Amino acid sequence: MMNTQDKAGHVNGTNLSVLQETVGAIKKDPGLGICRFRARGKWSGGAHNCTTVTDFDCAKQTMQHKLSFELHCDKPHILAGEDDDANPVEHLLVVSPLVWLPMPRCSVFILRSSNLSLKGTSA
Repeated sequence: MMNTQDKAGHVNGTNLSVLQETVGAIKKDPGLGICRFRARGKWSGGAHNCTTVTDFDCAKQTMQHKLSFELHCDKPHILAGEDDDANPVEHLLVVSPLVWLPMPRCSVFILRSSNLSLKGTSA
């Protein structure tokens, strides 16, 4: 994936002026950069769990996601699950590359390319 300027002021889909405004506001009031994310899980039997994500705290307020969503989790048959959904380790492998994306309290950087191979091993 190459660095692309999608439209004026945007790089790789990120609106740079909004990002710079956010960083500036956090420099003036660091409390704006404190974010708390939450997920509510419900066990539904066996190895299956359904987690719902609807809101988070950021910029000193509770915000609703544009869309709430559910993450379903199960385990393979060999680990006494039904293998109906990704297991917890697979969910972590999917989100791991996302932690490298710029967050408001971090230094701003431009992602020029991304190639990542991850493996998870449980013991």
